[in-house]
Amino acid sequence: MAQFPNVITVLGGVWYRNHKVKVYPSRVAIHDGKSFSDGAFYIGECSEDDGAATYAFSIEALVNKYRLKKYMVKMDIEGAEYEIFKYGNLKWIEQCSILAIETHGWLLPDKGIDEIVVNYMTENGCSMEVLGENKIFKKCI
Repeated sequence: MAQFPNVITVLGGVWYRNHKVKVYPSRVAIHDGKSFSDGAFYIGECSEDDGAATYAFSIEALVNKYRLKKYMVKMDIEGAEYEIFKYGNLKWIEQCSILAIETHGWLLPDKGIDEIVVNYMTENGCSMEVLGENKIFKKCI
């Protein structure tokens, strides 16, 4: 990543807290009017000794660890954004100038993740535009 000196790579995932997570087969999901489960998956917590797991970090922990002051976040985490916005510490959004997020509402149709994210971000002064499957939130900080 030498060609991108301002990009930080982290071996692990993101979650609402620092914990081990792994990939689970999806529940039946509906997307574009089609019901399916083959190939779909979601992220969930598991025991610390699970060999199929990876460690995940809260975004707040990463911001603090790397002493970030202004940054952008690209979030495409297969439904785990629900846990981040529902249970996580969202203080990191105060310094986030751009959040590009794919909310995967079709994976969790009963959770209302699209509304949770849009409401939180717009109530906190962000403008929004939609580009393909991504919602782009911009904030002047």
